[in-house]
Amino acid sequence: MYKKGPFILEYLEMTHNTITKALECHPRLSAFRFDMRFPIDFNLNIDLENGIIQRFVDSLKAKIKYDREKSAQRYSRVHTTEVRYVWARECSSDGNPHPHYHFLLLLNQDAYHSLGLINSDKKNMSSRIIEAWASAIGLSLDQARGLVYFPNNGIYRLNQKNGNAGISPLFERVSYMCKVNTKRYGDGRHAFGCSRS
Repeated sequence: MYKKGPFILEYLEMTHNTITKALECHPRLSAFRFDMRFPIDFNLNIDLENGIIQRFVDSLKAKIKYDREKSAQRYSRVHTTEVRYVWARECSSDGNPHPHYHFLLLLNQDAYHSLGLINSDKKNMSSRIIEAWASAIGLSLDQARGLVYFPNNGIYRLNQKNGNAGISPLFERVSYMCKVNTKRYGDGRHAFGCSRS
């Protein structure tokens, strides 16, 4: 997204490496883009904020593990998945005094092909994401429902057979997360990260 630049080269490299590693692990890959916000009246401090993404990821991983275990009880063949991700913290002037997070979740497409119906009462990937965010920020599921936003065309399906050509549309979309604008530094808060394995 050249129009959104300038970009932070290190973030672009980390993002590309994370996507590449995920595709090496899972020849068919689902990539889910979504945003997470805090309520306007949320009491946010630096200690809580710096651990928020790790709490979200830990909760989401536990939900995915539980789902795979439940599936294994019902079916003879169940696909597992590594959980890889990229996130960026941004501050904007949208009326909310708190930052928000852009998130890219990378999963085995044979295990998770879609988000499912958003705000459905049934368990699906979108409900797991909302539940994990609620858990991370200490709110009930009902309180957290409007805090996770799933943008239009936010799902990408990659195939190892397509090589870098398959990665390009996703990488262009998520390059937005690597832009300099809306990042704040020098206040002790983390602005960007990705999975390490």
